[in-house]
Amino acid sequence: MNKRKIALMCMENFVEPLKKENYEVFWTLPLFYSLLRKESSAVSLNLQGFGKRLDLYKNKIVEFNPDYFLAEQWYIFNSLNLVKNSDKRRVSRLWIDFINVLNTRGVVTAILCVDDPRAFSDKTIRAITHAFQIVKTTSMQMEAQYRKYGQKVSRHSYHVTIDIMRNGETLPDLSSKEVQENPDFKFDVFFVGVMNQKRRVFYRSLSRKIGDLDFFFGNKDFFYTSRKNLGFYPPNHGYIMAIYRNSPISVIYGNTSDLPFRRSWMVTDRVFEIPYCRGFFLSDYRKHLVDLFDVDPKLYTFKTVSECHEKVRFYLENRDLREQLAKEFHAQVMQHYTVDKVAVKLIDDIRK
Repeated sequence: MNKRKIALMCMENFVEPLKKENYEVFWTLPLFYSLLRKESSAVSLNLQGFGKRLDLYKNKIVEFNPDYFLAEQWYIFNSLNLVKNSDKRRVSRLWIDFINVLNTRGVVTAILCVDDPRAFSDKTIRAITHAFQIVKTTSMQMEAQYRKYGQKVSRHSYHVTIDIMRNGETLPDLSSKEVQENPDFKFDVFFVGVMNQKRRVFYRSLSRKIGDLDFFFGNKDFFYTSRKNLGFYPPNHGYIMAIYRNSPISVIYGNTSDLPFRRSWMVTDRVFEIPYCRGFFLSDYRKHLVDLFDVDPKLYTFKTVSECHEKVRFYLENRDLREQLAKEFHAQVMQHYTVDKVAVKLIDDIRK
């Protein structure tokens, strides 16, 4: 029996799980970036130059003759940023023609949308997205718009990425005494991530309410912390994993795909990574949380700064409940949301 073939224009972490499922995999991202980038810098391309390079990319995929082509929307979005604004609509047309070639050859084309609805608001990426037969999205907010164009659409859950993104780093033993006793690996309340304006307002307000606790919110450029002499920034994913494991509470707030006055339904990868490290989290309310976990959202979500503050205090005083919930989340993440399980389910859904 011949192997089914799949061309992947997405993160490398899907490659090995699909090979284990007897797929012949062509991971196209290195080729894509070798054509559209020079060394580590983006190439400023004119329309003709972009078209020639995209044709080379298309021809390699056609030569591979896949049964399926799966592309992550974000990489296409990035490619549009390599050309000047006046050319974006015509570049979008080139992408659409490319996808249509695959469609007419009988290739099942699917696009993985991780950043809905932000990317959908861009007309050029929206037009390219509609060329695909199947849409797998982390947020079903745009379901009606996809179906209007005759596309099959279903929710794709995100997954644990923190362990995969180690890149050869030496990770600390999370159970070691050195890690357990190192103050750099433990805060009462913790958040690390991009501090956009929305997050700054929220975490500034929260930090004022928990000034008596040991907390860190922010990144290397902008942060709020209770420590006078910080001297600290998580240098790699191993440190992050240790902090998630040892800190009683990690707070999740905001999402890069949120638009003003229209909050996204989707969740961030932190809701999988923190439980993966056996930590406990509190999250701002997201509609898809109820689809992901068999735990009452009232136990671990908040809708205001005051509610977040109340639950921080509550769970710091109720360690047994906090640790029980962390165990439940960990079990569900390991059962459903590791990359191997998500990748296989994704392709099974596309095949159906």
